[in-house]
Amino acid sequence: MYPTSRTSFAAVLGIVGMFLLTLSTAFGWNPEIINGVQYIPMSEVRTHYKLTRERTEGRQKVYEVPEKIQIRIQARSQEMFMNNMKFVLSYPVADHPSKGLMVSNMDLHKIIDPVLRPTYIANRRSFNTVVIDPGHGGHDSGTRNRISREADINLSVGKKLRDRLKAMGYQVVMTRDTDNFIALQDRVRIANRHNNAIFISIHFNDGGSSARGVETFTLAPAGTSSSMSRNIRHDALQGNAQDSMNIALATAVQGHMLKGPLAIKEGISMVDRGIKRARYSVLCTIKHPAILVEGGFMSNPQEAMGYQVVMTRDTDNFIALQDRVRIANRHNNAIFISIHFNDGGSSARGVETFTLAPAGTSSSMSRNIRHDALQGNAQDSMNIALATAVQGHMLKGPLAIKEGISMVDRGIKRARYSVLCTIKHPAILVEGGFMSNPQEALLIATERYQNFMASSLAAAVHQYRTALGRQVRRTR
Repeated sequence: MYPTSRTSFAAVLGIVGMFLLTLSTAFGWNPEIINGVQYIPMSEVRTHYKLTRERTEGRQKVYEVPEKIQIRIQARSQEMFMNNMKFVLSYPVADHPSKGLMVSNMDLHKIIDPVLRPTYIANRRSFNTVVIDPGHGGHDSGTRNRISREADINLSVGKKLRDRLKAMGYQVVMTRDTDNFIALQDRVRIANRHNNAIFISIHFNDGGSSARGVETFTLAPAGTSSSMSRNIRHDALQGNAQDSMNIALATAVQGHMLKGPLAIKEGISMVDRGIKRARYSVLCTIKHPAILVEGGFMSNPQEAMGYQVVMTRDTDNFIALQDRVRIANRHNNAIFISIHFNDGGSSARGVETFTLAPAGTSSSMSRNIRHDALQGNAQDSMNIALATAVQGHMLKGPLAIKEGISMVDRGIKRARYSVLCTIKHPAILVEGGFMSNPQEALLIATERYQNFMASSLAAAVHQYRTALGRQVRRTR
């Protein structure tokens, strides 16, 4: 049983505390004991790393070398941002009455120093082998949604990573390269058979439809709790021999996932959930620098499909029609979906999807013929392809069949609605049913139908992108 009192906790730290105190003295630090934990004043951190400027930003303190290094922390918070990348600390930032903000000695030497000075890592070594661990597999599907299994996506990403690393000259070992189940300790044994290696375990997350973002885990240092548990483990595990290299590897991976050249080039912007600590089985007894990456949330419909999403509004506010178009036109490689529900009398019912009427034709809403082309007409063919995918999934897609939702097909129609006329992307306007029809109004109001419509639109977008054979970004 682990002790719970602060006195016992301070005593049990024992060897870890003595080691850190020795390390602190070697660096010239003057640790302060707070609740049994050694803390270092940020004034000393600033001096040691030659952080030339200190300023206050709201509740945060910022320590920086302008254009090079920036550390942002806040009293009593366990979040720290270095160069705008989030790290979850082992201990909260302390606010000393005379010495100001302080960080734990553990976090100084296990996070700040390895990140700022990776070349000073004592046991650093080169490597030529990367062990890729696609999580789950076989009967262990991992998390899943209506579209895919985590195990399959982990393997797909793992294979793509393997091919890129091989092209760069690395030796690559896969813990699995088919859809088979590999026990966690067998994955570690596979990795530990190799020398001069690093280990990357690939996963995707589950956490509700609004959870999103990327997070990277390293093994929690001895004497700390993990991001996943408040239990403190005081003895070191084999994986702790690489604590500093683990955090350096995690920083490189998280940094490239969030703000690397490819993220910028592809316009992919993921939420930074931070570099965190855990004691996942695959990290505990491994002899190499090792991380576990959660590449996004399969429970979030947008992240699960791999699209960037722009909302013309996400609150109950009024946005003028041309402002909606302007929002969409600021983005590249996008499509536009305008979502509506209809009005047409108590007997009117069904789903209809509109695209912009081509030049030289009338519209479904008017007999007037317009002969000159509008900006939106540049995508006439793609508009109809997108409308076909959406209408098809709304009426007869797998989810419509599974949920037993049968809507009347009112057709794919042409109109010159303002939001379709001057848009530079493939664009449609979907009427998802009639609010004037008492029966459809009741259905439309249900979470079941709203989830069905959202999932059907997502599946249609994916079908459309697959048919085009190229990446698009969704805007609605």
